[in-house]
Amino acid sequence: MTEGLKGRPKRRLWRWGLRRWGLGLLILLAFVALSLPLALRSETVNRAVDRAALGDKVAFASSRFELKCPLPFDDGDSLENLTRALPLRDLRIEPLDLHRYSDEGLIQEKLSFESTVKLRHAESNRAVAYIYRHGPLGRRPVVVWVPGLYVSDIAFRPIFWFFDEIFARGVDVVFYVLPYHLERSPEGMESGQALLATDLADHLGALAQGLADLRSLTAWLRGQGVKRLGAIGGSFGGGLLLRQITMEPAYDFMTVFIPLLSWEDVIYANETTTALRESLAGLTTKQQASLRRAWRAMDPASHIPQLAAERISALPALYDQVARSEPFDAWRKAWGIKRVHPLNRGHTLALFTSELYEAYGKMLDTDLRATQKRSSLSRDPIADPGM
Repeated sequence: MTEGLKGRPKRRLWRWGLRRWGLGLLILLAFVALSLPLALRSETVNRAVDRAALGDKVAFASSRFELKCPLPFDDGDSLENLTRALPLRDLRIEPLDLHRYSDEGLIQEKLSFESTVKLRHAESNRAVAYIYRHGPLGRRPVVVWVPGLYVSDIAFRPIFWFFDEIFARGVDVVFYVLPYHLERSPEGMESGQALLATDLADHLGALAQGLADLRSLTAWLRGQGVKRLGAIGGSFGGGLLLRQITMEPAYDFMTVFIPLLSWEDVIYANETTTALRESLAGLTTKQQASLRRAWRAMDPASHIPQLAAERISALPALYDQVARSEPFDAWRKAWGIKRVHPLNRGHTLALFTSELYEAYGKMLDTDLRATQKRSSLSRDPIADPGM
């Protein structure tokens, strides 16, 4: 039927619709089509959606927020030592079965190795990354893609919209799977649930495991001959990447969107996480102080980046109720970040605007041009698309 309607005048299409669906349904569809974009831009709607989403996660986690064993780190130095890059142990590379991008010419692989930081649930103790490449790894620039909290299988549709922008510019992707997410989730738990639902020491261990995996993974990528290495991270993933570049000059450029920078702010300053704060009430003053030091050690704002500010860009959400504006503004000021493109969205709905992907594409163009000038390669993949 659709084929037969091509080229018909709009009036005849409207009459066909009336006969097929009726006037009432057509009016309803028209109303939804017109009102949905307005609702997605609404500050009230975005704030409400964020609070509902965060509240649901807090309700699950609050009864499990306990301190049962010593913390794996409690300051920046102990975090640095715990997460140092090491050679990949038990490295395996195999064909990628899940989350395949639709491109027959794309080589898609699953890389895994033993994590150096161990968690309570063994499923997370094997680091996982997906490699999407056109030709040998290192022949083209590579972007490390780090997702946010609770990323699930269904999230790969908007993630692939980012991939569209990246592949269109002659760049390969390495997608890192967060601790306790996707296939690293413990049996019986949804993706990401265990990050806040085992105990506090294990929660901090998961944060450290993410940093340790990324540090070892990027060192391995450099060893494979990747000359131009960038990164993009959302929410929790953005915070991990920013903290990583305070420890080492791992990347040549980086973009973060809706970055979750301060766990201390999420736990202690967000009105939606009251239940988490109440679950901490039974801890001693000393234990609470140690916890806050540990969360503060993960905050990139109080550390010095090893990447020039002009090579860092950010896409915050103006109505974000998860990664709130106060920590973002403090980080931006501390690091002198100028390349910022705010979105009229909250945390949850930020992925549902074409503005996000278009803005990221422009940021990526800027970074690729800048790093191309510094490249010592005689034939650069961006300059020579025939490679």
